[in-house]
Amino acid sequence: MNITPDQIVYWSRGFVQINATLLFTWAVMALLVVGSIVVTRRLTSGPDLGRAQNLLEVIVGEAREQIRDVARQDPDRYLPFAGTLFVFILVSNVLAVVPGFQAPTASLSTTAALAISVFVAVPAYGIAGKGIAG
Repeated sequence: MNITPDQIVYWSRGFVQINATLLFTWAVMALLVVGSIVVTRRLTSGPDLGRAQNLLEVIVGEAREQIRDVARQDPDRYLPFAGTLFVFILVSNVLAVVPGFQAPTASLSTTAALAISVFVAVPAYGIAGKGIAG
């Protein structure tokens, strides 16, 4: 039994190796790209929304409310970054129930990469909003 998907190596040549974390991270990203293309192809602004658009609007609405509650500011500025993190983590963890799927979020390297992204983004958003001296 493996504790982390980093220990499962599918391919290796020299110093390059493809482990389960890398493979399933790319699989989740591909699923999100294809899913977003499918959902956004038929967007409507009328009262008749499709199921996929309705689900997308619920997710975006909830993400906006969460960001507004935490930041106490207009969430539109932070939504692309925070929403992307939220959807990636959500899909990765939901897919963990699929047999054979190793959630990339179970890896310490994925957790560290997401933490570093937030560590860089927080000061970047602050500098962009208030300037370097602010």
